[in-house]
Amino acid sequence: MAVAAPRGAVRWAARRIGDWYAWTHPGVRRTVARHLALADRARGDGRRTPVQRPFREFSETVADFLRLAGGRGDEIVAEIEVVGLEHLQRCQLEGSGIVFLSAHMGNWEAVGAWGASRGLRVLGVARPHPSPRVDEFFNAARRRFGLAVFPLGGDPRLLADHLQGGGVVAIVGDRDFTGRGADVAFLGARTKLPQGWIRLAQQTGAWILPGRHRRLVEDGRRVSRLEFREPWRVAPGEAGAAEAFARGAAFLEELVREDPGAWTVFDPVLLGGAPR
Repeated sequence: MAVAAPRGAVRWAARRIGDWYAWTHPGVRRTVARHLALADRARGDGRRTPVQRPFREFSETVADFLRLAGGRGDEIVAEIEVVGLEHLQRCQLEGSGIVFLSAHMGNWEAVGAWGASRGLRVLGVARPHPSPRVDEFFNAARRRFGLAVFPLGGDPRLLADHLQGGGVVAIVGDRDFTGRGADVAFLGARTKLPQGWIRLAQQTGAWILPGRHRRLVEDGRRVSRLEFREPWRVAPGEAGAAEAFARGAAFLEELVREDPGAWTVFDPVLLGGAPR
């Protein structure tokens, strides 16, 4: 259905599935509600994000993935509008690899497909699925539309080689899955964020290219937007690493604060700072 049905029907069905999941999993819904309350308070404009929105976002991402896997990648890629393309072009012109730093927002598989359509060699860092068969299904589908996957916990030398060869490594830096992340203030609470991307960029001289994919409605039309922001490089030494970590954390927090409902993190990662 997700492949053959009209695009609008698939979106509608995906959102309904997201609503169903939210209301049949109250514990997850409470975690998301807490995240949203913290982010809305940090945003400071009085708006409240509907608790079902992250569930709808994630369901749409799954539906889009199935369409990509089913051979409808050209359709998904054609929908993407790009803002800040000059930042990507600058990184390409000035040489070395690129670490694309983003958060759990939008559809990073669609970003990978878009990059592949432009001749970029994109290697996405992803946590393996607990089931090897399911993991291979996802990775085989990703390879079909041009996105290679590096399993979290793999040999980092492979990432360094990819960057030194001019490739792109895509990292979602708002979750620490290894237990080795650094503690940081985030949305008025505390969380841990990974640091491996910093050492990788220092070692290879790669650019840090911040960005995100997002879905939004503008003037009554649905928009799929890929945004790139000003790139930068990590300075050498411990001071350079600390500065990069602070800068990356501030960027990731800004993304969530700007659009809390697009943040699809369903585990309780924000500690302390209970919403008032």
